[in-house]
Amino acid sequence: MKVLFLSCCFLLIHLAAFCQSISPYTLNSGGGFSTGLEWSLGESVSIASFVSTSLTLNTGVLQPQANLVTAISEFPTNQFSSQIQIGPNPVVSTVYLDLALPEAGELSYALVNLLGVELYRHEAGLVFGNYSTELVVDKYASGAYFIRFLFRPIVGETRTAIFKIIKL
Repeated sequence: MKVLFLSCCFLLIHLAAFCQSISPYTLNSGGGFSTGLEWSLGESVSIASFVSTSLTLNTGVLQPQANLVTAISEFPTNQFSSQIQIGPNPVVSTVYLDLALPEAGELSYALVNLLGVELYRHEAGLVFGNYSTELVVDKYASGAYFIRFLFRPIVGETRTAIFKIIKL
């Protein structure tokens, strides 16, 4: 019996020496989805997307809808962001916001952290033409933040713009 056991161990060790092995490697071991947000555990060696008529296969870390993580969605119009100037960036204590609005509408802006939590919100009300204000960020910790502008013109579609700022 002892001879049989030793023979099997020797055979397994001998066969293992001839197996293929790639080192180092990481295996994507799981994942899932929930109302449009996809995630995976681990990371594959290759990161690629394969698309057929009815199926999509992604390898690697899946972030097709990363805006859900920060709760910041991008609207297709980029015209509104060209009407806004913010500065200085990076900022120590105060960010100056200057807007040039060619039409009347309701304006609001919010300071949002990287988790998508609104830290400060201001409803400017009905504005038209040049609008200037300042946002004091003294009490917030150093790091990255977003300033999200929302403009609802009296006539036309709602517009939004998002700017990333760095607080020193």
